[in-house]
Amino acid sequence: MVSFKDIESSLYNEEKILWKNKTYTNEIKELRFTLNISILTIVASLLSIILYFLTSTINFDFLLTLFILLTVLLISVIPLYLFFKIYNEYKKIAKKLKIELSNLRNYEEFFILTNKRWIQKSFYLVKIDDFKFDTEKIIKENDIAFVDLDNINVIYVSPQKKEKTYLINFFKEWDKNLEESIFQLYLEKSDYKQLLETLEKVFQIKKQEKDIFNYGDSVFYCKKIE
Repeated sequence: MVSFKDIESSLYNEEKILWKNKTYTNEIKELRFTLNISILTIVASLLSIILYFLTSTINFDFLLTLFILLTVLLISVIPLYLFFKIYNEYKKIAKKLKIELSNLRNYEEFFILTNKRWIQKSFYLVKIDDFKFDTEKIIKENDIAFVDLDNINVIYVSPQKKEKTYLINFFKEWDKNLEESIFQLYLEKSDYKQLLETLEKVFQIKKQEKDIFNYGDSVFYCKKIE
């Protein structure tokens, strides 16, 4: 699995890092949460069955009892099924990245802006099986992708959670009806301001539009400064 240090040591000639953001995340917290819900539901279901038999009379109705048992068992099986489904998905991802599943507890994610390229390593990238982008313009391998700045012409910014975080997307071409770009990241306000200041050093903003989908969002039509 490619690390931040690997990227630093493999830059092009005369390529310099202008801005970077690196974090470590627990990508299997969803798996842990689902497991906890499964255990809680199963325990609650078993306790319900035990309580039912303890409080029922000897001459209880067989069909009613069978219906209650099947209903309780079904309720307990659903979260367990979801757990194993998510578990198998994450096992496939770990295998694709050639790491142990436990390594996803401390997954390194980074975003780098150089004077030549945008480079990012994100967990959601490895989930994309059908890569529909032009492979000559965007290079992607598992959870890491690269794009030359010449191929970025639109930057879309949307504030999240009362402007505490910002969603940033990069596009070659932008259509309001299309899905979000593969190059996207969420940043805290201070980090976002630093990135925006750096972007203004490498891109010429030709046009800006505001309040496209939500109040406060912006689209910057730009061109790389030669």
